[in-house]
Amino acid sequence: MPLATLLKALVFAALALIHPQAPKYADKSVVDAIAVACADEASPRTCALTATVWAWHESNFQRHPRPYSWDAKAGRAVGPFQLLASVADGMTVLQQAREWLREVRVAGLVSVCGGGSAGEKITETRLAEVNLLARKLL
Repeated sequence: MPLATLLKALVFAALALIHPQAPKYADKSVVDAIAVACADEASPRTCALTATVWAWHESNFQRHPRPYSWDAKAGRAVGPFQLLASVADGMTVLQQAREWLREVRVAGLVSVCGGGSAGEKITETRLAEVNLLARKLL
C-alpha cells in the first residue's frame, strides 16, 4: 500500500480523536495534501500528525475557512494553514501544504504560529496534542 494512502488513514484517525465529527466535515483535499506532502518527509507519520493538528486549529480542516483572526479578516492569511496571502494566493492545497512544511523546516513551528511568546505558547500546546495523538495512534 502506498505511504500516502497510509498517511491519509492516519490523518482521518487523528481527526476522529480531535473531534468525533471532524472526519465528516474535513475538506478531503486538505487530507490528501497532508498525506502527499508528508510522504516525502524524513518522519512522515510525525509530519502528518503535526500538520493535522495545525490545519485543524488554523482552519478546521477547510480549504477556504471562514476568517476569524485579525490577519484572516484583513486578507493577510489564507487557506488551511493560514499562510500569508502574499505567498499562498494562487497555490493549490498541496502547494500550500508543501509551503507550510518548508516554512517549518526553515524557521520552525513557532514561526507558523505568529512568532514571539504567544507563538511559543501556541506551539507548546499544539505539540502536546501531537504527542498525545502519537501515543494513541503510533
